[in-house]
Amino acid sequence: MSARSFSEFTSPFETSSSFGLGDEAGRVESVFFQLQEHALVSVALGTPKQAALDSLYAAFSEGCSAGWDGYDASAASYESYFRAKRFIEALPANFPAPEVALDPDGEVSLEWYRPPGRVFTVSIGTNDELTYAGKFSPSKKTHGTEPFTGEIPKVILDNIRRLLV
Repeated sequence: MSARSFSEFTSPFETSSSFGLGDEAGRVESVFFQLQEHALVSVALGTPKQAALDSLYAAFSEGCSAGWDGYDASAASYESYFRAKRFIEALPANFPAPEVALDPDGEVSLEWYRPPGRVFTVSIGTNDELTYAGKFSPSKKTHGTEPFTGEIPKVILDNIRRLLV
């Protein structure tokens, strides 16, 4: 059995989000990630997520240098890419994939649209915060900031569900 210091857990974006210790915890985590990868390959469960991950990679590839938009846009950072990837992978399997876009400040935006004029957007930057905004009708709007620890905050999931109904 191995011991881990508290300082090893300071970043929620490390490959392992498990606080389990020992060989058995490592095996359980390994099986979990294999199942997660298998779900992405599944036609029924993984196609929307894989499409979003492909869009994210394409956007990041195009935007990884300053001025990618032909103006003064900041380069997309690997941290934003990695956090957006983790966010997409954490989406429930029954959620539709978001549209992926880069913001001029280098952050990644994930957007869900529903007619007429309904939208929910999550912006993911280099810090551990998710900034979101939604318009559900002309008079019903929301916005805020939530921490991202590898799991999508309930308020964001609830707002995506709100948009989908």
